[in-house]
Amino acid sequence: MQRNTVQREQILNAVRMTCNHPTAEQIYSIVKQQNDKISLGTVYRNLNRLAQEGLIHRLEIPGECDRYDSITDKHYHICCTECGEFCDIDIPYRADIQAQAESVSSYKIDSHSIIFKGLCPKCQQKKK
Repeated sequence: MQRNTVQREQILNAVRMTCNHPTAEQIYSIVKQQNDKISLGTVYRNLNRLAQEGLIHRLEIPGECDRYDSITDKHYHICCTECGEFCDIDIPYRADIQAQAESVSSYKIDSHSIIFKGLCPKCQQKKK
């Protein structure tokens, strides 16, 4: 178990208070306002440890920066392709998808992540 430092607590609180699934750089910006001595490397190290310990969830998004979520139970996300809004989507997590993928791929699958992409209501209004 990692010892609890002030910096670690500030980083964890930044993830918890930010509801938009922040990137490490966004978390760094928030924490830097409280602690101007903190480095981006310290933020990354602590985010990695917090995710490994299950206190936060790291969302690995191909071709984009990882995002961090304070909700650690299994759930899905949705992202606007226009403005980049990123949020939870309230649909049931489907563990059966893993079993289907295992049966057709011969992989032993540990987990899955689905991110839906499309236009959010605000961006749809702008397009009208």
